[in-house]
Amino acid sequence: MSEKHRTRLASYQEALQTYNQYCSLDHKGLSFKPSTSKDDPSLKFIATNLHYQEMRVYVGRPDDTVFSLPPVAIYDYITFGAPTAFVCKSKRGLKQLEEKRDKNLARMLATPGDTNKKHLRERKLELIDFEIQERRDISLCQAATALVTSFIMKLDRCLANLPSYSGPPLNSETSPTRTVYQKQNPPLPISNNNFSASSLQNYKNQIYNQSSHNFYSLSFASNNHTHSYTQAQSLLLLEEMASLGFLIEFESLLSTHGAELAMLGDMCVAIKYLRNCCFRISRQLEENMSWSSSTCSPMKYERRKFVTSKEHSHYVFDVSLPEDLFNRLPTALQNGSLIRTVPILFTQGINEQQSIANAVGSTALQKTINLESFQQLELFYQRFKNFHAARYQQLFTAPRGRPLSINGNKAQLDFAAVDSHMQKLERLIRMDKKEKSVELLMITAEISRCLHASRSTSCKSAKDRTGMAITFEQASVLSQRHNMNYKDVLIVANMMRTSGVRRENALKNTGKDKYAFSPIQLHFLPEEYRAPSNLLCGALNS
Repeated sequence: MSEKHRTRLASYQEALQTYNQYCSLDHKGLSFKPSTSKDDPSLKFIATNLHYQEMRVYVGRPDDTVFSLPPVAIYDYITFGAPTAFVCKSKRGLKQLEEKRDKNLARMLATPGDTNKKHLRERKLELIDFEIQERRDISLCQAATALVTSFIMKLDRCLANLPSYSGPPLNSETSPTRTVYQKQNPPLPISNNNFSASSLQNYKNQIYNQSSHNFYSLSFASNNHTHSYTQAQSLLLLEEMASLGFLIEFESLLSTHGAELAMLGDMCVAIKYLRNCCFRISRQLEENMSWSSSTCSPMKYERRKFVTSKEHSHYVFDVSLPEDLFNRLPTALQNGSLIRTVPILFTQGINEQQSIANAVGSTALQKTINLESFQQLELFYQRFKNFHAARYQQLFTAPRGRPLSINGNKAQLDFAAVDSHMQKLERLIRMDKKEKSVELLMITAEISRCLHASRSTSCKSAKDRTGMAITFEQASVLSQRHNMNYKDVLIVANMMRTSGVRRENALKNTGKDKYAFSPIQLHFLPEEYRAPSNLLCGALNS
């Protein structure tokens, strides 16, 4: 067992050296981890095919004049391959391994008499725990990358339009002169931290930091324009995060059959562990650093004990801002209030493997994950309503003056509509019928938008099924919120699949600008998620 620990320590040291190179600002090599490298041991802690994507909505004729104006609405998305330990080559994921460990432990405690059997069972438990720790380290690092990316994107859009103010620190009750703070979309790279690590845990902590650093910042740097909120929206969102936490919904398209069942087991546990992550915004100390596209606030990493639990650790990402920006934050954040993470995962398999699971297999894990996430979402929603009832009479509105509510045409958040969607979501989750519920995915996405959550979508590699899901969701949003005819949703979705960024994403990963579906695989996908037949390249090992 000690030899295994030494081997793992050596692999962590090697990974840390590699990621330190990628984190250097002048590094010109790897810009992201393609899906073809998801089982590369040297990149095992890095999220696969991580991208940030925006859809901007304009009103008017599609000419240069329209696009020179601010968009009336903007919708952002994070996509990345499911956080899982591909390199471990195990048929069991974290969820399955934890269940196996608990069963073995219960069996050992039930028969304490036989010393020899007890020794063998203890040895077996050690091996299971070792595998759990390794898979958890890998999966958690990948999930944290998406978390950091989502948070920084949301924070940057809030900071872009905080009111310029030279007086005392602002809070939610301050009404400054309406002056827009202008900046040229600075990315937020993280500065390197040099730790004197002398143990496996220290290396794990550094890898956790650096894997999040490198690929969130590179993904973020590709965004050439960030549409800002209004001043009121920015302050409201920051107040929300300080009081309620940072809500992020992870959408999974993994099936519950075959190898993807283990991936889903990894993903659900990794995202659950993200609850132990927090963000803190602090004042930047370095006077020589400027807010620009090449340098910006460093993000520091530290490990703190989770005060309400003796079992887990509390990871705090510290984002430091220039004093000018820091002084515009709500008072609670200036005082060091931690922004805790509220991660939820909803999953619905849509491929041919899910058809097998629905027919002759099991969907128990999918149902368990969705039910647990619904319960977490329900708790957050209640706190969200209480927050707005206590502090605000009028809800956060979109740039064109429309509120971010489900029906999009009232001056305040339509809690009744959200309540209705929550009830419908619960019915879909609890029903015994096994089917591919596209409606479940659409409802969770819409509720998340209403609660100002960040969103992320994943499948195995985040290019084919994810591309179909994102394009259908974007077309649906245009219908629900921007008066596009519902009959045109699939037409517009296929236009996006043919000419949009998801096709470029496939090319970037595999070298082919087509989607890796065979005609048979396409047949088993729900109609809403089928790629145009002329853009199929057959199944690829990617």
